[in-house]
Amino acid sequence: MKSILQVSFFLLILSLSVQHHVRAEETQQQEEVQIEWVIAQAEEGDADAQNYLATAYLLGKELEQDDTQAAHWFKLAAAQGNPNAQVNLASLYLNGRGLEKDEVKAAQLYKLSGQQGVEVAQVSLAGMFLVGQAVAQDDAQAAHWYGLAAEQGNAVAQINLGWMFDVGRGVVQDDAQAAHWYERAAVQGHATAQANIALMYEAGRGVAQSFEQAAHWYGLAAEQGVVFAQSNLGGFYQRGSGVDQDDAQAAYWYNLAAEQGEAVAQINLGWMYQYGRGVTQSDEQAVHWYTLSAEQGNVAAQSNLGWMHQNGKGVTASDEKAAYWYALAAEQGDANAQVNLGWLCEMGRGVAQNDVQAVHWYRLAAEQGNAIGQANLGNMYQHGRGVEQSDEQAVYWFEQAAELGNEFAQEALENYQADGSVQQ
Repeated sequence: MKSILQVSFFLLILSLSVQHHVRAEETQQQEEVQIEWVIAQAEEGDADAQNYLATAYLLGKELEQDDTQAAHWFKLAAAQGNPNAQVNLASLYLNGRGLEKDEVKAAQLYKLSGQQGVEVAQVSLAGMFLVGQAVAQDDAQAAHWYGLAAEQGNAVAQINLGWMFDVGRGVVQDDAQAAHWYERAAVQGHATAQANIALMYEAGRGVAQSFEQAAHWYGLAAEQGVVFAQSNLGGFYQRGSGVDQDDAQAAYWYNLAAEQGEAVAQINLGWMYQYGRGVTQSDEQAVHWYTLSAEQGNVAAQSNLGWMHQNGKGVTASDEKAAYWYALAAEQGDANAQVNLGWLCEMGRGVAQNDVQAVHWYRLAAEQGNAIGQANLGNMYQHGRGVEQSDEQAVYWFEQAAELGNEFAQEALENYQADGSVQQ
């Protein structure tokens, strides 16, 4: 599973400062006196007061909300080089609030502010370089600006810089650096970073492999609602990787992710219902979750759903529906589905009887090492069905299947040996 990138653009508000500290008093009259003082300071050209006044207009706090007035005062402060006003004005230009939308001016202002060390400006400018928004797309510049903000402790910059090291965009690919930045963001509580560092620990990429650490970070991310972390944590509980094996916990986390549409969680939850692991056994529920996953293109779910339709588990038996789902999975290379679809073709169930098609699907499965596919292909060669009869080919495929423990193939070989067709 790939790590996740977060691209964000920010409006810096509430954390703005004025040179003369203004403290909100309890009475409206005192507040009015204070804002009047700020207005006077702003009109005299004090950049911090202008920025504060613009923020008051933007938020509708102390003054009636007015985007146009906010933009006016941000412009005055930004023109004097106030970095907070520059980043805020950039956000207004980016979103077309209080003035005409202008992404180029936004990028220019983000750069001016970022050069003065405002981390949210650095992150926003990095995002623009990453996607080529109003600037020439430039991964190296994106990494540069993310790096500046990341060093200041910005969690979004840290996860994005980690991702760039993870995939080698704008920097030399480096798992250790990726893990470093993911973990720095993760310890600040960034949910996506927690999920990403869990992936690194699970795979042993850039860090010593540790299922315990992976489970720890998946757990934190899952609690914050990261869907793939919930799904993966369910898998950890199902297998007992880094945590005590617990089917009920596995089903719990699969269910949370499945309800949000995560296809892998849906098939896994379906399997739990099919076999009564951690939940009350229910073929109907199994079919429900397999269907949701299969409709998203999950190959294993399509194959499993085909089997449920073929065998009437949780649904009315239907060879036609079985063939439909098997075909979808078989076309994507699922060996079990290829064998099952081959068998339906051979028997003419749910599809027109066709030995040539049966051989086609058996062969694809056999070449992937599927023992049933190998045995069935051997049988087709033995009897010349869908292919030219060939004892040599029959024996070859029976031997492949027999080595994998297929009893039908082993018996077929014994019969060949008994009549002298195979050297013992």
